[in-house]
Amino acid sequence: MIDKAFISKLLLILSVAISIIVVYMFISPYQNCKRDMVGSFEDAYGETSTWSERSSLIKRCSDTTKW
Repeated sequence: MIDKAFISKLLLILSVAISIIVVYMFISPYQNCKRDMVGSFEDAYGETSTWSERSSLIKRCSDTTKW
């Protein structure tokens, strides 16, 4: 049987990792740029955008924020 202390430590590590990822998604300049640019682009053009148009917007965010 697996030790309860081991499971407790494993859950702690997992919850810390998930928390770090969630915080990154909310405060990262790259994620904010992607959310703003792609979201406003989809609002303007709907679902008619192509993958190359979306990827060029994402690349622009990457170049702008240096992430």
